[in-house]
Amino acid sequence: MINKKCKGFFIVALCLIICNLNVYASVCGYYYDYKIDGEEILLQENKCEFNSEDIEEKIYELFANLVSINYNENSYNLVNQDTQIKSVYFNEGQLEVSFSEEILNYGGTMWEADMIDQLLCTFFSIKDVESISFYINRETTLFVEGTEIIDFNREKLEERIKQNAENRQ
Repeated sequence: MINKKCKGFFIVALCLIICNLNVYASVCGYYYDYKIDGEEILLQENKCEFNSEDIEEKIYELFANLVSINYNENSYNLVNQDTQIKSVYFNEGQLEVSFSEEILNYGGTMWEADMIDQLLCTFFSIKDVESISFYINRETTLFVEGTEIIDFNREKLEERIKQNAENRQ
């Protein structure tokens, strides 16, 4: 008799955990900053609980959290704090984000690569996002050093991060 009660409790508890994980996955995402750990520079995730169920609103929330990071000796954000999102469009897994021209205020190839990785990781933290395209002032697709992010998927992100790590060595 006790065994059946324990099994029943375990099944109910497991169902509650699974339901909470599914709800939790839709109510939070992550924005990424860089952490300095000795000689290494690492992407570090920071949890963001959403105030909205709308994907486009979640993007605005993540970005607002990202650009509010202040530089300190242990972590920093590479996106210019004056940068704004001009528009966000999400349809069937495809995310399009247009930034203000302030996003181009930086210098150097590695800065650009790391900043774009930071943005991609942040926006891909929303599980419904399958591919991403970036624009500047709703038209230009090229960043200062020539990077273009159009229909960028998670597999491309993994390849990109590996390549950037190899370029550092």
